[in-house]
Amino acid sequence: VLTVDIDLTLLPRTYTIGVYLNRTDGYDLDVVTRTVQMNVLNVATTGRDSYPWGTLHGYVRAPSRWCAPEPVDPKTVGSLDPEDSSTKPD
Repeated sequence: VLTVDIDLTLLPRTYTIGVYLNRTDGYDLDVVTRTVQMNVLNVATTGRDSYPWGTLHGYVRAPSRWCAPEPVDPKTVGSLDPEDSSTKPD
């Protein structure tokens, strides 16, 4: 189980979060697109402030901190080796 804290103020629109696991050389190990979709409303938490324009453009790469709150038990994780019989269907 992974958790993430994203510290960012978002402008009003629909956002989709994708999760990418990459090696340091840029090679994708795993990709999950459209992991979470959320709508940000054009309302203020205090006062009457709001975003005045109707058109938004661009992408966001937010600063974030990822945590693995529970250690993974190696006995519950299958092997990635295609020759390993434990990952083959019966």
